[in-house]
Amino acid sequence: MKNNKTHFDIIESASVTSLMRYLLSGENEKIKNPDHYGEYFVNGKWENYLSDIEKLKQEMQTKLPGCLYYHLIRTLKFDDSLKAWLSEHKNSQVIILGAGFDSRAIRFSDTLNDSNTKLYEVDLKAMLEFKKTKIEQHNLITNKYYSHIFCNFNDSDLTKCFIENKVDANTPTLILWEGVTYFLPEEIIISTLTELKDFFSSELQITLDYAYQDYIAGNLDFYGAKELYNVLIEIGEPHFFGLNFDQSESFFKEQGYLIKENLSAMMLESKYLRDNYGNSVGLPHVFNAMIDITYNSKG
Repeated sequence: MKNNKTHFDIIESASVTSLMRYLLSGENEKIKNPDHYGEYFVNGKWENYLSDIEKLKQEMQTKLPGCLYYHLIRTLKFDDSLKAWLSEHKNSQVIILGAGFDSRAIRFSDTLNDSNTKLYEVDLKAMLEFKKTKIEQHNLITNKYYSHIFCNFNDSDLTKCFIENKVDANTPTLILWEGVTYFLPEEIIISTLTELKDFFSSELQITLDYAYQDYIAGNLDFYGAKELYNVLIEIGEPHFFGLNFDQSESFFKEQGYLIKENLSAMMLESKYLRDNYGNSVGLPHVFNAMIDITYNSKG
């Protein structure tokens, strides 16, 4: 199967993601999502859901159990990977693959500027142009080295996209690949991982999340699985790719990468969603995990 999106498409799930982030970003949340910019990027029919936040949170938790809290742990985990990278690397670059409506260029603008870090967002042209319009409309501040790269995973050579946009192959690079892999077929996952390690000649880290293969193959007994599956089918954006947790590290090692950290959703829940008394503020859906992998061509 193939995800046949084109440069003219606005990905509907990107609006859902922005909505999920925004819903738990309020000051009254025990553990809040730091992405309070999500409301600016919600579009289409999803804008209608912004009128009553408390009611919507309850409805979303019923319609998509665990989804709100999965987006919360994912935002926090990817933020931590970015912060750790920036604390250890000056004059580096960050590339967000399938950036969607990611707000890190805005939220981390000062840190990115202080570390002299370039940030590139890679996605479909329509997605990035919509995003640019919203940034200008709301006068949102971004990193001074912030650039957009129009590239479609399904029909474009990623290396060519990098070269055309003057991405430096010799600069230490962090790739954030958030909420993307499960929407792509396995051959594109493998070819992308190969392209990345072949292109970059300096230190490379990729942070990504992945769905479990059992869920992809049709096991909908996981908490929140059936509900999410039905919604994705409804909007025409099904999941394709998955790795079971106990198979994931060997898969990435086969692609030539080292494993820095690999955490299941429940491990991340324990890390991020506990209050001062050790009580969980919410349960994420449990058929995903997040991993940091590294590659250095110089050994």
